[in-house]
Amino acid sequence: MISTINTLGLDYMTFGNHEFDLTEEELFTRINESVFTWISSNVFRVHKFLPFGSSISHKIVTIDGVRILLIGLTINEHVNYVRFADQPLLSNYLQTDIHIATSVPQIDLILGEHEHGNSYNLRGTKFVPIVKADSNAFTVYIHRCTFNLNTKQLRIYSTLTKISSQDVQLDGRYQSVTTSNTFLTEGICQSFIKATESFVTTVDLPNGGTIRIDDFIIGTITQYDILRTLPFPNTVVTFAVPGQVLAEVLTDGMSAKDTGLFIDYTGVQTSDHGSTWLINGVNINTTGLIYRVITTDYLKNNTKLNSTIVTILKQTDQTQTKVFIDYMQIKYPYAKNKSERCVGSVLSCRKIGAVYTIIDTILESLLIRFCKDMNLMPFRNLCLSHPY
Repeated sequence: MISTINTLGLDYMTFGNHEFDLTEEELFTRINESVFTWISSNVFRVHKFLPFGSSISHKIVTIDGVRILLIGLTINEHVNYVRFADQPLLSNYLQTDIHIATSVPQIDLILGEHEHGNSYNLRGTKFVPIVKADSNAFTVYIHRCTFNLNTKQLRIYSTLTKISSQDVQLDGRYQSVTTSNTFLTEGICQSFIKATESFVTTVDLPNGGTIRIDDFIIGTITQYDILRTLPFPNTVVTFAVPGQVLAEVLTDGMSAKDTGLFIDYTGVQTSDHGSTWLINGVNINTTGLIYRVITTDYLKNNTKLNSTIVTILKQTDQTQTKVFIDYMQIKYPYAKNKSERCVGSVLSCRKIGAVYTIIDTILESLLIRFCKDMNLMPFRNLCLSHPY
């Protein structure tokens, strides 16, 4: 988050309550990485009336002789390494903002958050705008403020602007997954890493050709969607791979664009289109180190990972399909609303009146059989109501 805000060129920021999910040391590290200024008017060091870290209590910006005061307030998170100003108005999110607007007439604009959904309210005798955008940067509010130097009248023009869609599309098109990383391939990579946490694997190498859906996955995701995406029963394998071999495998995979052996990856970077591969900024081809890598038995048998100097750490009995399903269940627990539940184990809730279509029944029987063939347990009533 800090690197993103640094890149955006933001000037000022205040603490959100989730900043204090971090330890004191972690938060100091993040603050020190910031090139912008932290403003916090009610968070202080323990036992001292001093701002926390390098934050400042307020900032006065002067534009054409007009002095603008910026303050920042944070709800009390009850952590032991900071002290929050003991004021009852700092406890109820939107109601707190309304209380401030009605109690402090000198305030002209409140930029709120925490409710996660966008809102625009006018409160107080001056009709102070209380403005909140959507969480996770789906939207931002842009405020254009004008001040008449003669009449001393302030006008605020606020525009809610969409940044990204909340309905993220998982791009499983063959042309995409065999030429570049997508949200879908990144999700598959993360599922492999999650499944092998005990082996401390850091690099994952699925091949694009293992993804067969050749389409976008949009909206509610079901096991049926995942089975269509990863139909092959390739099992997951963990290796100890010398850096030179890993670099060769990655370079070969990059040169195999538009074929099924194009390698999607995570945990490793390249800045020269695959000639050099870096982990933590270091060229893996020259380190002489051994790296823990996870991929499938298919990729092992069809790349230089079948070298005699590559050691198999664990040949699991988990298929790539099962691993991805497990990961998605953790990341997006099934919907508890009955209207969102899916039929059987893998179907996508298509109804005609009160009767499910015959094709769903046929698919259910075929896919349950497919689950058994792949040693997959048919999960009942799984429905992932949020996309990856």
